[in-house]
Amino acid sequence: MNLTYLLEMDIKHYFSQYMKGVDRRIRDRRDLEKMVAPDVLALTEALVVYAEKKLGRRLAEKVMYALAMHIQTAINRLRAGTIVSHPKLNEVRAAYKQEFAVALDCLQLMEEKMHIDFPIDEAGFLTMFFALHDDRTEEREERVAVVVVMHGNGVASAMADVVNQLLAAASVYAVDMPLDADPKRIYEQVKAVLQSIASEKGALV
Repeated sequence: MNLTYLLEMDIKHYFSQYMKGVDRRIRDRRDLEKMVAPDVLALTEALVVYAEKKLGRRLAEKVMYALAMHIQTAINRLRAGTIVSHPKLNEVRAAYKQEFAVALDCLQLMEEKMHIDFPIDEAGFLTMFFALHDDRTEEREERVAVVVVMHGNGVASAMADVVNQLLAAASVYAVDMPLDADPKRIYEQVKAVLQSIASEKGALV
């Protein structure tokens, strides 16, 4: 098996997990607007238009939703001082030269619009969104969901974001628990999350 084929399998796995997580949380644009800031959504739409023009093909609407979620997560992560590197950046750059070139242009636009310095690794993630563009993104696979509940402002969210990025998955969810939070309110939050992500394989808290 050649490098391109192996990377395509990695990307297929990434999308099958990431897209499933997106589908659970986002059914339509209204759901997306509740989770992604207006400026991030506008930026994502601009990136999609640019990528489609440069690559000469359309990106699925659900890919745009997932890309918006990814960019919002990346921005939150960087603002929190957390950087996640792409484990196969050089391989992705070599196998998908056209998509990577487009991703670099998009990265520059992201920096200009958001006034944030993104690591070049982010171009590797963008390339993965641009490289897989057919109905393979619709693949579904049940996974055991994980809900992280931690004391501290944003601690659980940061942990979940990092794990989802490192494992190329979207099955880790977070409930932040400030030290002064009402235990009953936290219980209701956790219960609501579990109900929204319930699957036949269950969930781990």
